[in-house]
Amino acid sequence: MQTNFYVSKRWQRLASHFSSLDEFLSWQSRQIQSKKAQQGEALQSRPAVSLNNDRSNAFFQNGHDDGLPPTLPSSPFWPWYPRPDERRSLVRSWVRHSDFLGDWEDYSSSPWSWKQRFIEAVADLVGLEDTEYALKRTNFERCNKKISTAQLVHFNNGDKEVKIYRCGNKYCLDCVDRKRKKEAMQIRRIAQALVRFGVINKAWRIVVTFPDRIAAKACSDRELQKVLFEVVRKALNKIFTAKVKSRIGIAPWAHLVGDTDMFRDRFHLHLFVLPCYLDGDKWVNCDVGEKLNVSELRNLINKMLAKKGVLQGDEQVINPQVRWVDDKKILDGKINLRYDSRGFDKSFVQAVKYYNKGENIMLVGQSKKVNIGKEKEIQFGVKAVTVEQFAERWVWLRDNTPRLQYWGWLNSWEKLVEQGLICLEQEQEQEDREIVGVEEVRLEKCIERQFDKNEQTVKFVMKEYVVLENGQRLEVGKDIKEFRGSIPPKCVS
Repeated sequence: MQTNFYVSKRWQRLASHFSSLDEFLSWQSRQIQSKKAQQGEALQSRPAVSLNNDRSNAFFQNGHDDGLPPTLPSSPFWPWYPRPDERRSLVRSWVRHSDFLGDWEDYSSSPWSWKQRFIEAVADLVGLEDTEYALKRTNFERCNKKISTAQLVHFNNGDKEVKIYRCGNKYCLDCVDRKRKKEAMQIRRIAQALVRFGVINKAWRIVVTFPDRIAAKACSDRELQKVLFEVVRKALNKIFTAKVKSRIGIAPWAHLVGDTDMFRDRFHLHLFVLPCYLDGDKWVNCDVGEKLNVSELRNLINKMLAKKGVLQGDEQVINPQVRWVDDKKILDGKINLRYDSRGFDKSFVQAVKYYNKGENIMLVGQSKKVNIGKEKEIQFGVKAVTVEQFAERWVWLRDNTPRLQYWGWLNSWEKLVEQGLICLEQEQEQEDREIVGVEEVRLEKCIERQFDKNEQTVKFVMKEYVVLENGQRLEVGKDIKEFRGSIPPKCVS
């Protein structure tokens, strides 16, 4: 049985001031009765809400026409359900009233108890084992521990940096984004080079989504993925150069899930477009001006997909999301490609709202589309899964995510750098220095709250701290740099 959960934005704000659901409902009932006495209106009788008893699907469904609790009035915001991480106290109240036993831990208080079990489950699923040549499992588990060790590197000029050993495994929650971050930084450097030499004055960020049936099927269908890649590439080239032949530089990142639901198969593309191409050894700017014709792009994609027999019935690709980044932001390095290139490690971790250690059950954020008249609306809730099921989903995501393959001239950017057609800005070189000492230090990983000014919400972020012998804590990346080089054996005592 599923829970029907109704609350408007106004009632949700009020609910945050109460310690329990009973207290909130009691107050709310008094308010309604008072209003009823004043206005002389009779409340319509409705069946009471029933809590979910099915562990495999604890989705708090937000229906529209039935199941309204007698104490919750209708509102102009209906139907509406807040994302679970916006008001955790109310979600916790519903959890306390469910039939799940034991103590529930939320992400802000203790993520490590479920994460350790999760990492062990992932290692078992992918068959990570230690051998006499490589400690694969040990390094994998060590990389995801709350407390581990690192090396503090001392240089002859007085600098200090920390050497953190990463496992580099593609299933590691701590390492998966590092390769993609490096790719995104490289594309940013290429865009900056093109702007500096007057080739382009802006770049485009485009998101293309597909109908639900195609988006779900493409997650595990490599052939369908190739078709979707080809169609989008040709459509973009047609828009910018009037030819479907691959000419402009495009970086396509394929996402198999969205931000709100790690269990919903949703293949879509995030694209970074550099609107120029090479004519012999000369760059040609092929930008479309201040506004890209979104309708034309959508129609081109739909036409090509229909021709290939991908679309069925009245299926249509909706208008792609299009934004451009001007030259100033490109030169200042304010291109947010980390979002487009992300590997969903942080999304997976933050999807966990509550964890019951005794029952080995976690509640993760979930979303679903429902029909409200002629409109479709996304509603949010939570889903109950075991740690092993969550690990299986993570392994599936990592195994099925296509690796990044550049399109157009961007596919051979290294060759163009050698030919002098792209002049990358030289990275700042470190002054000559030598390692004079290395000492072992404590490394701690912490979950901290951080207020996002853009989204006006509190988020939880992972931070690493180096703890010195005197108790001083240095945040990695802020108070102390991470050493990327190798330490000579003679320097290690």
